[in-house]
Amino acid sequence: MESYIIKGILSHKRFGISSSSFNFRHTMLMLDSNVFVSDQKLPSLISVDKPGFLSLNQKKLINNTNKDVKKKIRDIFELKEDTSNGTNSFVVTTPSVLGYSFNPASFYFVLSENNAIKYCAVEVHNTFNESHIYKLNRPTENTGKTTKFLQEKKFHVSPFIGRTGDYEFEFNLCPSYLKISITLFQNDNPVLSMLYLGELIPLTQKALILNIFPLLSTVLLTEYRILKRAYKLNFIEKLPFFKKPPPLPETKRALSRGLISKLKIPFL
Repeated sequence: MESYIIKGILSHKRFGISSSSFNFRHTMLMLDSNVFVSDQKLPSLISVDKPGFLSLNQKKLINNTNKDVKKKIRDIFELKEDTSNGTNSFVVTTPSVLGYSFNPASFYFVLSENNAIKYCAVEVHNTFNESHIYKLNRPTENTGKTTKFLQEKKFHVSPFIGRTGDYEFEFNLCPSYLKISITLFQNDNPVLSMLYLGELIPLTQKALILNIFPLLSTVLLTEYRILKRAYKLNFIEKLPFFKKPPPLPETKRALSRGLISKLKIPFL
């Protein structure tokens, strides 16, 4: 595996009383986990575990231990350090920009020998300064091209959707693109779906410079887009409001705090 820039479209769709959809351009990084443990060089604009214009801090990925991210991924799935048994892995996330970041979701993938997605850990952050990791290691479908998982919802994200139901995750990794599909079902009915389809661009210095503005806009505009959408749902569409429930034991304090959690707004 190489490391890549993923440049694509993120689409959201709501079902039910307030059926609506929207989409926007979304750019992320897909990093071979070996970049955290070897001498593989990233473009000079990206630094690891030190301040920089774009940076990745391993203590803010998965947990705040001193372990490297590759080891943390192996720990989640209790895998031995033997790449021949399918422990090649990569991370899909966005970097910090001058120390600021807010990742609604980061993905940690374990690959099979033919580079198909075998397992996935999804690290989700909400705007209440909390995070949760969904461990997906029992596929309901694995065709080599597409991998699907079903997972009970255990983390409060939106004040307009209750903490009930099941997620269906679908992943498709090809040489030229990555597809991530997530649908939330409540009472066997779809409530919300998210689709991300992104082109894989090898991560070189030139490619990073050419795509620096899409990457910056993704990092810097994510929380603005969340606030804008919440305003519309609350004040215009008048959707029912779900009070934040007490967090479950698996929920943790977020390692990288966004700006919304510091604001006093009517969605808390």
